[in-house]
Amino acid sequence: MDSNIQNVLDDIYTVTKHRLDPNDPLVKVLYFSLSLIQDEHQYIFTDILKAIEKDCPEYAQLDNERLSMLPDVLHMQIEKFNRNSEKFVEYSQKKPTNDLDLEESPESITLKIFKFGYAVFLIILIYFAIYTFFKFIGV
Repeated sequence: MDSNIQNVLDDIYTVTKHRLDPNDPLVKVLYFSLSLIQDEHQYIFTDILKAIEKDCPEYAQLDNERLSMLPDVLHMQIEKFNRNSEKFVEYSQKKPTNDLDLEESPESITLKIFKFGYAVFLIILIYFAIYTFFKFIGV
């Protein structure tokens, strides 16, 4: 069985405590809604419901009991997708450190140059300290 169908069945059970057959019209309508939820950018309940009414033939097969279940499960699917989208955005904003990343910010380049210059300065300072010490002791 398709994992999306199983998710729909689980969502229906979570909200309504009813176990439905995968061929039930409500399952097919909610399965159809998954693609709408993913394609819509605003995830507006009324827009998704209008699209379901317009484009999903199984919607006409829903009886009153199934129609009463639809809004609650659809709201849950939208909220679930929004939470997953937020997690994805949060994850994608946390850019992992990559040694092969060629794009660097100007601050990091400046900092590297500063550290390199500081290291060169310390080496020169140590060289002159050692040179002066050996000259002082007469070697």
